[in-house]
Amino acid sequence: MFDSQASCEQARNSLTYWLKFNSFKVSRKYGEVKDHQKICKRCSSEFTYVGRENTKAFKQAQFCSRSCANSRVRKVTRYTSIAFKHWKKECVVCGEDNVVAVHHLDNNHKNNTPTNLVPLCPTHHQYMHSKYRAKIEDIVNKAVRENWGISLVGKQ
Repeated sequence: MFDSQASCEQARNSLTYWLKFNSFKVSRKYGEVKDHQKICKRCSSEFTYVGRENTKAFKQAQFCSRSCANSRVRKVTRYTSIAFKHWKKECVVCGEDNVVAVHHLDNNHKNNTPTNLVPLCPTHHQYMHSKYRAKIEDIVNKAVRENWGISLVGKQ
């Protein structure tokens, strides 16, 4: 006859053994679950992170609170902000002001100097990157010359 109480006890023991064995393997690989003292990147205060040390979550825990994480100061100014400080927020070709992209005149996206940026609507921005560039090149060149006194697009 089958003894249900003995089999339950045996199953419980094997599950306990399995959990202990696997938690040992996890601890050996990722470290023990414990309190770690870290410094907040925003406010420089010390905070406690509870978890394993060798995990992605441990590396990503950089802030003491959500408010510190959400109030990070953006160090890099976007090139669109730079462009719109020096140009009206409208396409220099057609005057579109609802959707405006910013084109890098020298096609170097690392060069975010104001003289390298010109606002264009998506259609004319696409023209600048296609075989139709010549259709609007003179207009863009004239706008750059009027704004900066220089000519950077195509032939001067």
